[in-house]
Amino acid sequence: KLFDMLQTLVINLDKPSTLDENLKVMAVRHAKYGVKESHYKLVGDALIWTLSKGLSGYWNKDLENAWIECYTEIAGRMKEASYHG
Repeated sequence: KLFDMLQTLVINLDKPSTLDENLKVMAVRHAKYGVKESHYKLVGDALIWTLSKGLSGYWNKDLENAWIECYTEIAGRMKEASYHG
């Protein structure tokens, strides 16, 4: 499910309103599942680790930084919608 949603988000990067709406819906759903704000860091770390292993031949510092920046933005928006909005 995570990679399906990441694909949806990447596809909608040039459509900010669609992207924001998807993130809000997903954030509210996650909060209902009991996801805590602190869980986002754990998921981000696991995602970066998984990508680094799965893309080992292509993985480099620039790619890592791009994914960290992307995930940080997504997680920030979701936390804002769930816990601070």
